[in-house]
Formats: sequence, C-alpha cells, structure tokens
Amino acid sequence: MTNPDPLLMSADIARVAAERPELGDELVAALYQHLVLIEGRQPTVDELREYVDRVSCLDQDTLRQRLGLAPRRRRGRRPRAVAPAPDPRALSLTTRPAPSRSAARHRGRPGWTPELFAARYRAARERATPPYTDQSIAAHLEMLDGETGTEPDYLRKLVKRFGLPATAADEMRADSGNRAGPTPE
Repeated sequence: MTNPDPLLMSADIARVAAERPELGDELVAALYQHLVLIEGRQPTVDELREYVDRVSCLDQDTLRQRLGLAPRRRRGRRPRAVAPAPDPRALSLTTRPAPSRSAARHRGRPGWTPELFAARYRAARERATPPYTDQSIAAHLEMLDGETGTEPDYLRKLVKRFGLPATAADEMRADSGNRAGPTPE
C-alpha cells in the first residue's frame, strides 16, 4: 500500500464535501480513509464520489457509528421527556421546593434555591437556642448533602446571597429593638 498524497486527499475531500454538504467534511474524510483501507491505494475523486453515493443510503448516525466518529450534535432545543404523573400515595409528607430551572440544566446535585434556603434557615432557627447568632443557627442548618451543621462564615455567605427569610428578618429587627432598652416617651 502506498502512502496517499495529503494534498490530493485534501482536495478530493473538499470537492466531494462541497458537492454533498449534508454529509460534512468530517464524514467525507472518514469515508475517504475507509476507502483507502479497503482498496489499499489512494482512490480517484470519481471512485470517492461513487463510494459516497453507495454508502450514503445509510443514515448519517449509522455511518458515524460504523466509522467510529462521534455522533453529530443536534442544533436547537433538545426534546424534553414527558414525566409520568406522580402517584399521590407515593408523595412524601415533607415538601421540598423543586430545583430552579438553571439548576435542572446542570449535572450533579442541585444548588441552593432561595426557597430551599429560607425553609432550612427557618428550621435551623427553630432548633437553635437564643440568642440567635450565626454560630447557633449554623450548627443546626441542614446542608444540601443532608449533613447538619456548617461554619458560620458559610451561613453568612448564604444570607448575603439569598437574604434573610422574611419572618427571620422581622424577628431579628424586633430582637435588636428590645436590646436597646426602653424607648423614651
């Protein structure tokens, strides 16, 4: 088997790919390489056209799979799978907010949502003992992985990101007002 001429190979691939734009350069190049392996020599442009016409009756996904190429990327929106309706008897009694749309697009565990943080912050504050400091609340905060307790700095970061839940913020203001002492009349 002789080594194929790379310039002639590139020109033949470009010519056939321009004639068959639905196949694309990558697939035509792979078909060219396959034809070289079958024939044991460099094919002419007419032989390449004939071979491409013969095998193009298969769909592109099958051709790509048989030639060892990555599947082609689909452009546009991915079709969404329709989930079956949940069985009401199988629903848990504890409700957790659904993950946000942005969290659903990424792999891995869903991140914090404002609703989830507010619910977990309120639950941690109920379990904490007064005075309600970041340290006492952080010790009772349920994390995303199910562990209980975190560092106060991480709790401050979440509060800065999502803000204090409305009832907790109101109680904090009321508590700070009581510490100031009696109001003069």
